[in-house]
Amino acid sequence: MPKLRLLPTATVVDTDEKAAEVLSYLMNRGGYVAIDTETTGLDKFRDRILYWSMATERSRYFLEVKYLYYFDRLFQNK
Repeated sequence: MPKLRLLPTATVVDTDEKAAEVLSYLMNRGGYVAIDTETTGLDKFRDRILYWSMATERSRYFLEVKYLYYFDRLFQNK
């Protein structure tokens, strides 16, 4: 039977400074970043993003949509 791994506590990004810190960490660490969104529904033309989250192998981040623009560079980086 496989061992269960507990997820790390999510870091809440709720300030501009925290957003800049998380972006710097993710840009410099290399590797993959998983991204998820919480939306008002599934219609991409009508519904909107409320919150979003990112995760690496060892860390999780929960962000309000207003911090999304900070991460443009990350999303454009292959």
